Amino acid sequence: MEYKLKNTDQFEYSEIITESNKTNKTKPNISDEYQKLMKNIEINENINNSTVTLYPDVAMVYPISSWSFWYRNPSKLNLRYPWEESLTKIETVRDVTHLWKVLNHIIQPSVKSLNTCLFVFDEKSVPAWEHKSNENAGRWIIILKDNHNLHNIWNNMVLQVVGDKFAAVITDINGIGLHIKPVCSKITVWTTKTTLSNYKNIQNIGVMSRQTIGPKNAKRIYYLMHNQSII
Repeated sequence: MEYKLKNTDQFEYSEIITESNKTNKTKPNISDEYQKLMKNIEINENINNSTVTLYPDVAMVYPISSWSFWYRNPSKLNLRYPWEESLTKIETVRDVTHLWKVLNHIIQPSVKSLNTCLFVFDEKSVPAWEHKSNENAGRWIIILKDNHNLHNIWNNMVLQVVGDKFAAVITDINGIGLHIKPVCSKITVWTTKTTLSNYKNIQNIGVMSRQTIGPKNAKRIYYLMHNQSII
């Protein structure tokens, strides 16, 4: 199954208002918190793997849904190792501060880490096709034009998915992945099974992912079922 996207950089969807989205004077707005994080990424884009707290203005605790960080060891990229045995869970985050600590202290993606795979998945899912959450499902694949600014593209994608930018379709996202290649690395967005009731969400996830990564950074985007291969 493959969806083709129209050549447009605009995407609109209706605002969803829930009890959790109402203004609460006692807590900071999560969108504001992520804007602070993204601003600091731009200011400190040349600072990687620092052990110094660079973001003192971020709220100490702001709960978010639980997401797990995963790493795939490039030394186990052969058939001798089952896919899941090559995966290592790094950490599960449940609030904004914890999220940024993980992003700030793990090794940032770069061409120095060829064939490495990084994943951020819903706590109830696993970055493996065989897992029940991924049965009969698929993923959006975004081929990047080059590996320039790779760590910022990835961090921005993580913040937008874990934050509230994908709130309208988040129930149909199992996780995201970064696959570092010598040229044209790729970002994948794993979705739930496509049905008549959610196929518009699946399409919109592709549009929103391209917008988040940026048309200047994305070379190609397509959707692929896990049990299919490209001819």
